[in-house]
Amino acid sequence: MLAAMRTLLIALALFAATATTTAAKAPPPAVPITMEQARATALARVPGRVTSEELEQEGGKWIYSFDIRDARKRTMEIHVDARSGEILSVARE
Repeated sequence: MLAAMRTLLIALALFAATATTTAAKAPPPAVPITMEQARATALARVPGRVTSEELEQEGGKWIYSFDIRDARKRTMEIHVDARSGEILSVARE
């Protein structure tokens, strides 16, 4: 009986964790700036090779985040506003 209750509790905990994770990852809204446009903007500021890119919500804003490896072998992180296309930040990682 105790083993059955323990198994049930574990199953419920796993289900709850999965449901929470799935709910937290809501799809991003339609944004006027495409990934390609944002990438071109980021590469114009920091020429190099894009090593990662994503659309994410940060501080209530949807942004494109790019990691770019420049000619000096530095990895730079560039944030581009997904609504306006303006560069929000450039930082060395």
